[in-house]
Amino acid sequence: MPDFLFVFGYESPEEWRTNRAQGTDFEPSHAVWIAAPNGDAALRAGSSYAERYVQSLFRQQGMELQPSWSASGFAHWIEHQPSQQFSGIALDMFDRIEA
Repeated sequence: MPDFLFVFGYESPEEWRTNRAQGTDFEPSHAVWIAAPNGDAALRAGSSYAERYVQSLFRQQGMELQPSWSASGFAHWIEHQPSQQFSGIALDMFDRIEA
């Protein structure tokens, strides 16, 4: 199966608090390699990964994320030219999952 790089935006608990208190819109991004039969399957698996990833950040802080990552409408996509967007070291550091 081919690998797809799924990239997604989110708010960490700290950014969530700051954005609401200050009226800002800070948003980091993260990425994960996904072995999938096609891009659609990679998008579905990546969205599920992003949901779990962000929920875990909030659980670590003793917070419940409301609304969920998926309901918040954060940007997410399959990066078709990852080596032009990220260094080789960064690409090697991203987690890998299977769809």
